[in-house]
Amino acid sequence: TKRMIKLQQMNHRFKTGLFLLILSLSAGVSGQTENYTVKKSPLSSDKFDEFCPVYYKGGIVFCSNRDIDAVNKYSDLRGKNFIKIFYTDTSAFMSWQDARLFSKSLKTRMNDGPVSFSHDLSTVYFSRNIYAEGSSSDMSSPRNKLGLFTSEFDGEWKKPHDFRYNNEWYNITAPCLSPDGSVLFFASDKPGGQGGSDLYYCVWEKDYWGDPVNMGPLVNSPGNESYPFMCREGELFFSSDGHRGLGGKDIFYTRLIDSVWQKPVHLNAPINSRYDDFALITDPLMKNGYFSSNRDGTYDIFSFNTLNPQLFYSTEQRTNVYCYKFRGGVKLNIDPESMQYEWTFGDSG
Repeated sequence: TKRMIKLQQMNHRFKTGLFLLILSLSAGVSGQTENYTVKKSPLSSDKFDEFCPVYYKGGIVFCSNRDIDAVNKYSDLRGKNFIKIFYTDTSAFMSWQDARLFSKSLKTRMNDGPVSFSHDLSTVYFSRNIYAEGSSSDMSSPRNKLGLFTSEFDGEWKKPHDFRYNNEWYNITAPCLSPDGSVLFFASDKPGGQGGSDLYYCVWEKDYWGDPVNMGPLVNSPGNESYPFMCREGELFFSSDGHRGLGGKDIFYTRLIDSVWQKPVHLNAPINSRYDDFALITDPLMKNGYFSSNRDGTYDIFSFNTLNPQLFYSTEQRTNVYCYKFRGGVKLNIDPESMQYEWTFGDSG
């Protein structure tokens, strides 16, 4: 009948319209461009963990639990090797097999790293267990927390000195020295914080580090914040599992504006994923860099390149309305070179 034919035609048009809608939505999603490209670095292995990269003399210093001693092996309660500090020359495109122990004088029987260097590379700040010598019972004690240590380079790395705030009741780890050397950032689960592990900083007071300052509830969450890294321009990247993200640890960004640390900004995928992503380092313009992730089963170091930079804390353009009243005898001297002009062409562009 005519009514049945009309209903069939309407049904056909509905299905066709629905198909075109789905097709257009799919095209819109697939047409979105990513901000970053990500690739596993050649110094990552499938068997061991590699993470927390730091720039050093044309290469990378990083942490790993790979084998370094076939005779005297030490492992944690999970049966994995303790973390040690390694170095590889990235300028020669070397693979993970070419990495070597960074310094024998900084190696202990416990966990060593991550690290941070002064701008002139003459001083290293690194994390390790507070008690690195003594009996096995002392070193395996729950009071053998992680602390920070420093060492000076004079042809070789000298005997480390402990950080004045190390404490056997809580951990202090993941150091990051600001580019000018005036501020030391780190993570700690010391009492009085916002959650599990918080970000703190100390300011250099001529010849000693001032008291630790918690970065506050806007940066720190009820979860865990760690692995700070500050660029030369003052941008601070860190990792958190307490702020809203894609899952696990995610990498965030904050900056000090008018003496206030800003609300953290989440970095887009594929840098962040539903796995643990942390310990990002980058050049001042964030064109490229490295970060750590366990998205492939073990902790690996990934490199990234920025295609479309994310806009962090962009401010609204202010439109000035210049209105002048002229009175007799008054002269305005305006330098046109010191003014910024804006043209509006209307809706037609």
